[in-house]
Amino acid sequence: MKAIENHQGFRLRFGEFPDLLFTVTDARTYFDMTHFLQSMKLEPEEKITEFTEGFALWIEHLGKMYGIQPDERLAVDAASGHFLAEESFALPFLCCADPVFGVYLLESMSQMMLVGIVCSDSYILMQAQQRFTAEELNPTSNPHEQ
Repeated sequence: MKAIENHQGFRLRFGEFPDLLFTVTDARTYFDMTHFLQSMKLEPEEKITEFTEGFALWIEHLGKMYGIQPDERLAVDAASGHFLAEESFALPFLCCADPVFGVYLLESMSQMMLVGIVCSDSYILMQAQQRFTAEELNPTSNPHEQ
């Protein structure tokens, strides 16, 4: 596993997971598995082993599909010692770390295949906030009450 020494700092990418932080190197984008697992109060070493062993087939196939060489799939941040994984593995990692999210992801994919579209509650709320004013979203009086 190679050490990453030069990167552009860690940044939020998925609003639903504010502790899943990503960084860009010269060649690839990685996410910090250790930080995320610590934020969930999970044992990083144990959970990372569970991910790399339990999702080995996914890691292998995604690596082949996206041309990610085996030595670029996982890395260590030289400054913190945190374990990193290439960005393509983020969703399988989240399914491992948070099985409830994994079930939600599968249900969303099933819904998308059945009806052709799927939107999260967060997306619908964000769209409503962009479309309507605060007064329209939170009226002070209910017109149906008399």
